[in-house]
Amino acid sequence: MSENETPGFRNYDKWMESYDVLHNWLQDSLERIQNNQPHNMSKEERNEIINNVAFSLIKGAVALQFVGDQDFYLQSEDKDLEILIRFKKNYTPMKKDALAFNLMKDIILVLEQEKHQFERIAATYNGN
Repeated sequence: MSENETPGFRNYDKWMESYDVLHNWLQDSLERIQNNQPHNMSKEERNEIINNVAFSLIKGAVALQFVGDQDFYLQSEDKDLEILIRFKKNYTPMKKDALAFNLMKDIILVLEQEKHQFERIAATYNGN
């Protein structure tokens, strides 16, 4: 079974990159407190560091995705394309044929409603 077929977290490495920024900042701050060394920095410098930490955490949180047993996840071999479809947790159980029909209908509706988004994505993917 490949990673694309296994439920669990995706892009965990990107989350850890962002978490490292927070971890390093906290570790540095705790060492300074322990050694009784004040930071001696201006309010602007502190704000810049805090903004950097917050931005880093948000960036990591956006990258982190959980793929459950019922979700569909696909990442292309060259990793240029990633698709995650989450199924509603409270969907009504139905026969496989009815479920496939409803899913196809929902996908067509999304494609029709978001046509401009898919055109933008396709143009970006194509390099235009």
